Amino acid sequence: MIQESVPNLQERLFTVLTTYNNFTAFSNKKWDPKSQDADSIESIHDRIHLAVGRRGHMEYIVLSSFDPVFFLHHTNVDRLTAIWQALHPDSYVTRWEAVEPSFTINVGDVQDANSPLTPFYNSQGRFWTSNSSRETTVFGYEYADTAGFRLSSGGDGEAVGRLRETVRRKYGGQSPSELRGNQNRKRSPANMAMAEAGRRRFREGANKKSGKFVPEISYKSSVPCPEASAVIKDGYYREWVVNVKVRNSDIHGPSSVLVFLGDLPDSPKDWSDAPNLVGACALFSMDGVSNPNNEVAGTIPLTGALMKMVSGKLVDSMNPEDITSYLKKHLHFTVAGAGGDIALNPRRMPGLEIQVVTARVQNPKSDREFPVREDYEFIFSMTEHAKAST
Repeated sequence: MIQESVPNLQERLFTVLTTYNNFTAFSNKKWDPKSQDADSIESIHDRIHLAVGRRGHMEYIVLSSFDPVFFLHHTNVDRLTAIWQALHPDSYVTRWEAVEPSFTINVGDVQDANSPLTPFYNSQGRFWTSNSSRETTVFGYEYADTAGFRLSSGGDGEAVGRLRETVRRKYGGQSPSELRGNQNRKRSPANMAMAEAGRRRFREGANKKSGKFVPEISYKSSVPCPEASAVIKDGYYREWVVNVKVRNSDIHGPSSVLVFLGDLPDSPKDWSDAPNLVGACALFSMDGVSNPNNEVAGTIPLTGALMKMVSGKLVDSMNPEDITSYLKKHLHFTVAGAGGDIALNPRRMPGLEIQVVTARVQNPKSDREFPVREDYEFIFSMTEHAKAST
């Protein structure tokens, strides 16, 4: 499940690191109808818990820290948070009512950057706070990507530029912004012929003899990247995203929303490894632990998968006039329970809303710049479309 999800997880990380400028939106998964940002590092973090757990400790909130992988996972979350802080040093913890309980905090308790992070004491016998733990160096370490940065004030222009370049190299592989290098590059006839042969194999492989449409869009996909000119127009490209929102009261245990481009496998046991699985949004909740009234959100990016469709000439462009009807025909979702191989009925989740949205994005002009995203535009509701189709 992890390998199949790597391209989509890269897309999610790239988006939150490069276009999320507010720490509240970046850090927590509470649904905010006023915000354009539906994803968060917390929701991405949840995805790893469920993908690794598969009915093991990591899949259950109160048991997850018994798995040694928990500590590796949370160290990586800490690293990614430090990278975000270095890129966005002017935004941090603000005054906020707690939306989930802990052992020492109740729902509704007002928290800010100076609230005690109980039960964690520092060497002076006081509780750590968000402000006192803002820098990793106070704990005696820093990460290679953020070495030399003060996370509360950032770095100089040269250092920030290098960090942006690093983020693009590590996590931008599914973004149209990384096609810029081949936009004006001339290719030999032999290379062009090889690329066209790869696209033909992709198209032929997607249309199964059984009559099913199952494009290979996982990490195994060998379809060549599309030409930049097919995706980037006048310095802009299109980003496509599935936004997922649900109430905790609709979730009675660990579960996931899975999105497929093409036909679903017949058996739920094959869902998590399906070649046409676009991605999944984890619903990491438990009765008696999570706040039932809390609405949580996450995303499943579509851009990388749609670039493969453009490259394979299964769709003409990334523009709404081409993509909308294509997605209404071929984009499907399902909900899986514990272990990822138990089908749940989404009709029993009245608070579940799955929307397809798109935004124009200004392509960066250099390797040390980030894409600049415009406001998202609502395209259609997958939940309403599914009801209308049945």
